[in-house]
Amino acid sequence: MAGVSRPPPTAAVRPPRQRRKLQPGARLLRDWNGKTHVVDVIEGGYVFEAKVYPSLTAIAGKITGVHWSGPRFFGL
Repeated sequence: MAGVSRPPPTAAVRPPRQRRKLQPGARLLRDWNGKTHVVDVIEGGYVFEAKVYPSLTAIAGKITGVHWSGPRFFGL
């Protein structure tokens, strides 16, 4: 109909994704290129290959050689 305005369609809004809080003592395992990589969660960071990292993203980059989202890389 001419002259009748419709309200704009509303987009489906997703709720923000909940991040899982990893507890110290948790262990993450990830197979990559035939090797199993082990990450231990500690208070304030993560231990990978006897080195402390501030984020899973830093570890994912170390493992793959390229930028990855750490939580996504580890399936969180």
